[in-house]
Amino acid sequence: MSFTVASTIMPGTKCSIFLLSLALMTSIARSISPDPQAIPGITISMYTKIRSPTAVLEPKTIDAISNVFGNEIVKACEADKCELKPSNVLVTVGSVGTENIDGDFMFGIEINVILRSNVQSMMVKHSTRLSKSNMQHLLRENVNEDFELLAFMPTYRMDSDRSAECGDGILHPDEVCDDDNVVDNDGCSSSCLLEDGYMCFGAWRDPLSPATRGKMTLWEVDWENVARLVILDADETCLASDIDLRDDRMFDSDLLYMTYANETFPMAPTPLPPPGYFSRRFCNETFPVPALFKFDGGCALMDV
Repeated sequence: MSFTVASTIMPGTKCSIFLLSLALMTSIARSISPDPQAIPGITISMYTKIRSPTAVLEPKTIDAISNVFGNEIVKACEADKCELKPSNVLVTVGSVGTENIDGDFMFGIEINVILRSNVQSMMVKHSTRLSKSNMQHLLRENVNEDFELLAFMPTYRMDSDRSAECGDGILHPDEVCDDDNVVDNDGCSSSCLLEDGYMCFGAWRDPLSPATRGKMTLWEVDWENVARLVILDADETCLASDIDLRDDRMFDSDLLYMTYANETFPMAPTPLPPPGYFSRRFCNETFPVPALFKFDGGCALMDV
C-alpha cells in the first residue's frame, strides 16, 4: 500500500524545503507508521531530487521505489528467512512541488518497513545494502536515471517488549556468544554457541580439552608493578568483536621458559600466562615475548 500527498509551496531555500518536507512526512506518518516501541523494522527518511513531469510522483514510480528497498532488505536478512509482503512496506510521499532550473522536483519520502523480529532489524543494520551510495545506484538503475538522494537516514526499530533473542547483539545468560546475527559458519552459530575452531579473545581453555568452553582471564598488576594473567571464575563469553580463531597449538609456558630463559634470550619481566589454549589474536597482542623474538600472529614464537 502507498500513500501520496500533493502540496504546492512557493520556491525557497533548500533548507526550508527540506524542513517542510520532513514536516509533511511526519504529519502523515503518525497515522500510518507502526509504533516504534512495538514493531521491529526500519524507517527510512529521504529527501530526493527526481526528474518528474509534475510535482506529484506517479504511482508506478512510488511502487518502483518500494520494490527497490523491499528487495534489498530481504537480501540483507535472507539468512533468517526474511520475507516481506506488500503490506509490510508503507511509503509516504510529501510532494514539495518546487521545480529546479533543470526541471527536477524535490520530494520528501518516508518508507516504513515492518520486519518479523529484532534479529532481522539488526541483520539489515549490519549489512551494507542500505548504504546511501548503494541505494542511490539501485534507484537510478531501477526507478529514474537522474534519481538523487540529497539526504538519507535509516532508523532501525527494536521491539522493546520482545523477549531476548539470539542474534540481537546482547549477551543473555544462556548464550556463549552473540554476533548480531543468526548466521552459521562465522564463529558464533545460529544458536549463539561458539563454533569449532573459535574462542573468545581473553579466554583460557584447559590444555586437556581445547574444544570445551573455557574461562575468561584478566591481566592484573601487583604491588611490584608486575602483570600476571589471572584465570577468572567467569565462563567464556563474547560479542562479535571478540570472537577469534583459536590457536590449535597449546601455549606451553613451561617449555618456553626452558627454551628461551637464558642469558642470550632473557624473558620479558612479565610472567608468562599458564599453559593452555588461547585465541591467536590474544596471544599476539597481549603476551610478553623474549628479546629478539615475536609471536607469529598466533601463539608460537618466531625470530624478529
